[in-house]
Amino acid sequence: MDEHLMYRNQLIKQISTLQSVDVSLLKRELEAAQHDLVYKLHTLADEVKETLVRNPAVDEQRLTQLLEQFERYVVSVSQ
Repeated sequence: MDEHLMYRNQLIKQISTLQSVDVSLLKRELEAAQHDLVYKLHTLADEVKETLVRNPAVDEQRLTQLLEQFERYVVSVSQ
């Protein structure tokens, strides 16, 4: 019986914690992060296009740098 009460109390604590989460704030933060990510993707895509236009032989070093920059951005956003 004691285990049942302990489990019940634990569930009550977890529920109260969940109730205190501001879902609308989380939604706004998620939307802002998604907007930032889409903007960054477009910016990087434009940079790749410009690089290709300037050097039709493909500047692999520059494209590699852009990819690394994008990967660092994705890692920073996901943390």
